[in-house]
Amino acid sequence: GWDLSFDQGATWQDSDRDDASSGYFIRLQTSIVPHSSYSLFAEYSIDWDESDSGTERTDSGRLRLLWVPRDTLSLSGEIRLRRLQDDDQFSWQYSASWLPLRDGSLQCVLAYSEEEDRDGNRTRSFTPSLTWEVTHYATLSLRYSRGEQETNNQINSFETAFLNFRIFYD
Repeated sequence: GWDLSFDQGATWQDSDRDDASSGYFIRLQTSIVPHSSYSLFAEYSIDWDESDSGTERTDSGRLRLLWVPRDTLSLSGEIRLRRLQDDDQFSWQYSASWLPLRDGSLQCVLAYSEEEDRDGNRTRSFTPSLTWEVTHYATLSLRYSRGEQETNNQINSFETAFLNFRIFYD
């Protein structure tokens, strides 16, 4: 199948501490599913953010390919381009997702991503994560990320860990 969507919106914010700001966006999305195992997703959006210091325009584009070879395994690749004024950022991510339990209550994901800007600054990271649906109304997520950030011929390593317990109400 094929679908196409267009949406637009506006935001407005006023704060005692910060300047008032407003924003507008338009977004065009499409997805193509030529087979139940394959899908292709594309999106393009333009955001305009206005504040006392002026108007900033951000253009974003994204292309994602998803392959589901088995009911419990999926592989994906994504490319993203973002342009803010004259600064370009390019990123890509590859991931594999596995559901070891038939009911889908446990999800294991391995992801690798890279991001690069116009100046050649680059960030690479490897991120395994685990999400468990404890009950129908609660999930427990654990994510660990390890990577390197290259800026001005310096390489900095980083590690982050994230633990989240979420409760949903009906």
